[in-house]
Amino acid sequence: MLRRIEALFLGGRWRRDEYAWRVWQEVEPLIPERFPEPGELGRYPEVLRMAGRVVRIYQHARRGSKAVVDFGPVVGLQDTWWEHKRPPVGNWVIVQAHLWLPPGTHSEQQVFWIDQWESWAAGDTPMRAQRHQRRMEKETASQGATGARAAAPLNSTQGSPQSIDDSHFPTSAGPLFQTTAMAFDAGLDQVMSTASEIAAGMGARAYGPAEVGGGVLLSVWPAAGEPTFASVTARSMPEGGAWVGVSAQSLRSEALDIVDDISGALQSRLGGLETRTNPPERVGDYDRGVTRKLEAEIQDLLEAMSADPSAWEHLSRAVYEREVLLQHLTELGA
Repeated sequence: MLRRIEALFLGGRWRRDEYAWRVWQEVEPLIPERFPEPGELGRYPEVLRMAGRVVRIYQHARRGSKAVVDFGPVVGLQDTWWEHKRPPVGNWVIVQAHLWLPPGTHSEQQVFWIDQWESWAAGDTPMRAQRHQRRMEKETASQGATGARAAAPLNSTQGSPQSIDDSHFPTSAGPLFQTTAMAFDAGLDQVMSTASEIAAGMGARAYGPAEVGGGVLLSVWPAAGEPTFASVTARSMPEGGAWVGVSAQSLRSEALDIVDDISGALQSRLGGLETRTNPPERVGDYDRGVTRKLEAEIQDLLEAMSADPSAWEHLSRAVYEREVLLQHLTELGA
């Protein structure tokens, strides 16, 4: 009976988790296990097939996008160039790429040139896959051989499901990110006042709104003492209305659900989403060294907050100050 009740209320999430588990079987093996040194390129194919998570776009123009992609614990964060493409920030991508070495690169550092973008998966795919993996292992342990046979069809062509290596999950590499964006037929003031009301209804602490980067920023902290915050940004569009971004950063994957909570509440209160509207183009450039320093400082502050929740008030304010500067430098692209 308990199983039937759980299936009634959690069946949809279970199906999404199972789908994410299947997807992650394709993505996870493509996270690079080593970085090819320039002197070793002759022993590697020119184009590498690899998977990573798009952390942020730091410049977008008509010719393409410059983006930072996290290729896992070995290769780490890398500059990438997407010719005539705009990758989905916060999501996982499978790409074919080759090393573009200086001189001549836009950053004068090594860059991965994206030759082909094969597919993408939601940013929470590894978290959902891990949750499904734990559920299968729990069922196997409780049901014995019957449970093992019941789980087998999920990966019947490869035998029993293999345990997912936690070292490949973003939780081992520092803060996690989740982001989404939408367009509303509303002014910036209305967007920010609505976001502030949503934060208050959640019992969250909010900093702002502040005018930065040609738009407005509101920082939302859902729980005191937690190393999690969300940024709500809004920019006016030439055709009218506002382009609104909602992103979250945390040390806990489950805390990223705040993005869905805030964006869903905004859509409910501000009306329908105009899917045909494209985000405003950003053609400006900025000092990547400065923004990386700010990102590292925010990470250190979140980790300090996790170690000492009693310092939440001071540390959350310090994070907000750096987030304001980061969003200003990137024109609300962080």
